[in-house]
Amino acid sequence: MVDPVGTHAVNVTGTLNVLRAAQVNGVSRLINSSSSSVYGEQYAGLFAGLFGMTAVSLRYFNVYGPGQPSEGAYSLVIPGSCGCGGKTIP
Repeated sequence: MVDPVGTHAVNVTGTLNVLRAAQVNGVSRLINSSSSSVYGEQYAGLFAGLFGMTAVSLRYFNVYGPGQPSEGAYSLVIPGSCGCGGKTIP
């Protein structure tokens, strides 16, 4: 991990901000888009218990994005499906 503080801010604090905004605005059910790293998932469980909010995380194990590598056990699912020929996604 190149930037642990930035990673935390985006993933854990970001998840907490979404949960807090949902709770403040009376949202009773939340669907969260997650990654295999499950940052912030404990917060979702905590909010469910404390505020009666139902929170579901959809966990994607092969997240697509800029700079996705073309090598590795799980990295070829998206490039392999889009006909990118094993090239790194720009």
